[in-house]
Amino acid sequence: MDFELLKEKAAECEIKVGFFSKNLYKYAASIVTEGEDLLTVAEGLDSNTASKVPIIVTNKNVYIVKFASAFGGFSQTVIPLERIGSVSIGNGMFLKSVIITDGAVQQIVDSIAFTQADVLIKTINEAKTSNSNQNNYVENSVENKVNLSDQIKELKKLVDDGLITQDEFDMKKKQILGL
Repeated sequence: MDFELLKEKAAECEIKVGFFSKNLYKYAASIVTEGEDLLTVAEGLDSNTASKVPIIVTNKNVYIVKFASAFGGFSQTVIPLERIGSVSIGNGMFLKSVIITDGAVQQIVDSIAFTQADVLIKTINEAKTSNSNQNNYVENSVENKVNLSDQIKELKKLVDDGLITQDEFDMKKKQILGL
């Protein structure tokens, strides 16, 4: 993903990518797969290192990027939307924690602004629903095509067995295919 695009989206979400976080966001942009649609960005803190943690939501995955240690480097977590079991909020006095459950593993990012946390959770849930609906459509389309193919094969067998004429087969085939 283009770093400038990520930076623009972060700015829309009221996140300033500054001097200290620029390399973190550049790394985050580099791990997002090309062709994914960027939906939202949130930013929290890693309670272990007190460093910023971007959370990037695309139409396919949730990316969480942290500084690996004080000596440099980054750690990343990529969670496909279909693997997310739940997304919840832990309330603090001024900020929220977001908990993303991936199977038995929980990814927790602390100190996220209230509005960012709400948008993050809503966006993840909407993207999961959208992906689920698209997968059902694809499965149904494939199922329907297989079903149509089976019907036509059965009709062809009836022609071969002499039970219906070629004209009857052609007419019924057009009807099945909606032509």
